[in-house]
Amino acid sequence: MKNSFIKWAMPAFAIIAMSTGCSDNEGCTDPNAINYDAEAETDNGSCVYDSSSAEVSIHFHSKLGAADFAYDTDALNWDGRKVRFTRAQFYMSKVSLGTQAFGDKYFLVNPDVEHYVLGNIAAGHHHDLVFNVGVDSASNHLDPATWPSNHALSSNNPDHFHWGWDPGYIFIALEGLVDTTADKSGEANAPFIFHIGMDNLLTQVELMAHADVEGNTMVTVEIDWLKFFTNIDMRTDNFTHTMGNMMLAQAVKNNVTTVFTVE
Repeated sequence: MKNSFIKWAMPAFAIIAMSTGCSDNEGCTDPNAINYDAEAETDNGSCVYDSSSAEVSIHFHSKLGAADFAYDTDALNWDGRKVRFTRAQFYMSKVSLGTQAFGDKYFLVNPDVEHYVLGNIAAGHHHDLVFNVGVDSASNHLDPATWPSNHALSSNNPDHFHWGWDPGYIFIALEGLVDTTADKSGEANAPFIFHIGMDNLLTQVELMAHADVEGNTMVTVEIDWLKFFTNIDMRTDNFTHTMGNMMLAQAVKNNVTTVFTVE
């Protein structure tokens, strides 16, 4: 009888072991949850969040100097030259507020959208808002078709901007019209195109922000889109796809940290 039981039990144990070994590694895949499982490959809906945490977001207030941003409207750049935007956008990645990192979040920022949700953060005082303008190297060289359709980096995103080859995403896209007359008395009717990308032009922005999180919290940041052009003579320097005019692309990159201020 003992031998018969062993012969019956061993196959059953083997089936259980095989079943366990073949199952997906499920768990909580959200790093912001208190039960985050770094080894989990599939989220099983078990994430639990600290009851003292709250949602934090960035509110971008787009400006053209002292005025609110508006497309197809004349504004004066740093040297009094008329500029008119028809396109304005940039990628934002690797955001953190204090010690809380939101490294898996990517946003395609433009003046039409003001509110960008980062995720949950512990209650308390947080300071120092840090983010990249551009896409980190690891993600910059992935196929845009591999991202979920609703992702900022997805080729299904109607506003996504990618060169379609090795340099990856266009980090900053600024397009419109500029007055190119010598005395700045003409109309904004000459096209300008600034498409800035490539890994070496990724720029980190650090802002002294203070947020007291007790409930859902929003950090308001002003973007002055005109400051991308500071010290650039747009009468002669008004076109770059980065590789064709690296000096101009570098000049735009050098201005990035001046574009943002915390309100």
